[in-house]
Amino acid sequence: MFQAVQLLDASLADVQAAVDALPASSEGATASQVGFAADGIARADARAEDISRMARQLLQLLRSYSQAAAPQGSNRGGRAASEAELAGLPSFACRPGSTSDGDVCAICLSNLEPGDALKTMPCAHVYHGACLVEWLVVRANCPLCKRGLSEGGAGGGDGGE
Repeated sequence: MFQAVQLLDASLADVQAAVDALPASSEGATASQVGFAADGIARADARAEDISRMARQLLQLLRSYSQAAAPQGSNRGGRAASEAELAGLPSFACRPGSTSDGDVCAICLSNLEPGDALKTMPCAHVYHGACLVEWLVVRANCPLCKRGLSEGGAGGGDGGE
């Protein structure tokens, strides 16, 4: 986990350095300033996949820990989704124009790109299919609004813990 935090910190530092390198107006930017800024953004972007991979590994570790550490019959972390609930979630491939530029999966924080396999929760929030399944096998509610799988689009969620 510490390595993921270090990667995030380094990425934020690269982005901040890129922003600081540019003058207030793009008309006053020199080629070297623009190049430095572009390099910083490229370094931060290159780390994005590593950060996403580490987040998935951390989720896997936390899932293993919570399943092993929870007392028998405990529901502290919420219930896990059943195989039937997972199979019943609508799935589709992201098409060009079906999402807005910059739409991201709130679980892995990667952009939703054309061709990605997506799944929709009953509350209408959309995620990468694999990310959502990983989430739901730990806790059967929406990562954003906390509504349970059986609650659909109406009503509030369980509010977390």
